[in-house]
Formats: sequence, structure tokens, C-alpha cells
Amino acid sequence: MLKLEMRSNVGELFMVQAESTDGPNKLTKDQPFTIVCAWCGLLMEAGRSKDVSHSICPKCQAAFLGHKGPVALADFIQGFGFPIVLVNSAVEVIEANQSALKFFGKEKRDVEGRLGGEVLECLHASETGGCGKTTHCVACAIRNSFNTTYHTGIPQIDVDSYQRIVTKEGQKTVHLKISTIKMSDTVFLKIVET
Repeated sequence: MLKLEMRSNVGELFMVQAESTDGPNKLTKDQPFTIVCAWCGLLMEAGRSKDVSHSICPKCQAAFLGHKGPVALADFIQGFGFPIVLVNSAVEVIEANQSALKFFGKEKRDVEGRLGGEVLECLHASETGGCGKTTHCVACAIRNSFNTTYHTGIPQIDVDSYQRIVTKEGQKTVHLKISTIKMSDTVFLKIVET
């Protein structure tokens, strides 16, 4: 049974923690490094050193990729049960899964091509300069997580973010956990309200 939970894979992808009933893990004493499934965390081969490499186990390959081969990124992120947005180098949302659209309370056409702060309805996104250009943006945990991951490739996991947003009921502060992982020229951004 798979339990979706975002974790870091220093390579590039989100990991999914799995509860496996597949029996004992393969142990190979001659393997110089440990091999772990990047999707479910299953130990595939134990190595002699603490070095870890990632692969995909047959169960996850079948569950996430099926037998069809490669999957479009937009389709892939729909499989996650938590909000995921894909953000480009200009910090514009290029794709969002259904969980993210529900979280934002918006339609796909209302988020694509817009800056993250505009989509989130950040209080400061409407100030002079807009999202990313106000004095408040320097301390924005979401933007800083994005920038760190985009420019260094280093994932940011469960970073606390306290955002002042505008809602129909007025302004409020939301506590979010932000996680980012870079793939090619795109950053996967996971948002969880706590």
C-alpha cells in the first residue's frame, strides 16, 4: 500500500514513502553504495558505504509510470494528493495540480503564467513593484526557497512560511510548509497549510 508523503531526493524528484509488504530487501555485500527507490524509499540494495544512489523499484514503476512509458509532467503531478505547482525561472506558475487549484480556490487559467504571490493572493503582491519586487519579498520564505533550489539545485524541505494573504473575508496570516525540488529548468513547489 502506498502512502503519499513528500520527502527529499537529492537527485531531482519528490519521494513517496511507502509501506511495503514485499518481503525482505535485497542485500548485496559487494555493492559499494546503497540503492534506494526514489519514490517509495524502499531499500533495494544495501552497500558497503553510506553513499546512496536512487532508482525506481518495479512496484513504483508500475504504479506511477504504468506500462505506457513516459508520462507528461502535467499528468504526473495530478497523482499527488497535496498541492504541487511547477514554477519557471521567472517565478511564474506554469502548471498546478488539482489539489493546488483547490487550495488556491482558482481555475487553471487563473494561475498559469502568474507570479506565485499573485496566485497565493499575497498582501504585498499588489504593492508597487508587485510580487518579488517589494521590500517584504526579501524575507519571503516561498521566494527564498524557490531561489535557493533554482540557483543551487538544493531542495528545500518543509520550510516554514508565514504569509499575509488577502481573502474574501479580509487579510489573514497563513502558516505554510514549503518544499521545493528542481527538475531541468522547473521547480516543483509543494505547499501544505499547517
